[in-house]
Amino acid sequence: MANAATPGSGGGTEARERTAASGPDGTEGGLGGPRAMLDVASQVFGVRFPDDADIAEERQSLEDFLTPLDLTLLLPAPDELAALPDLYCHKADLIAIARATVGCDATDRWELGQRLLAHRLTHALLKTDPQRGR
Repeated sequence: MANAATPGSGGGTEARERTAASGPDGTEGGLGGPRAMLDVASQVFGVRFPDDADIAEERQSLEDFLTPLDLTLLLPAPDELAALPDLYCHKADLIAIARATVGCDATDRWELGQRLLAHRLTHALLKTDPQRGR
């Protein structure tokens, strides 16, 4: 079960199509809907979800989500991070990101994500309060 999506609406294909075709106020022409959520989930998890899949939301506290800090992981300079390639382009780009941030050739996105949960930069970014600016 995936824990990272917004709940979709139940109610069969007709209800799903009606919801996907309507906007937030129920008018025609909206983007998204259950199929759009399933498509995003498919991109995130690397598998196609069928139209009748139920996607639920399960929230965790930040402390439960992050893993303990690993201070042995590299901390690249901001300009080095800015120069890194787009993660979704090529496998070589993923390797470059992994080398710069976790110091290994983590070619598996899941493995890289797990390692980044222990990175001090990830901790600092996720613990920043956008309302207070720190």
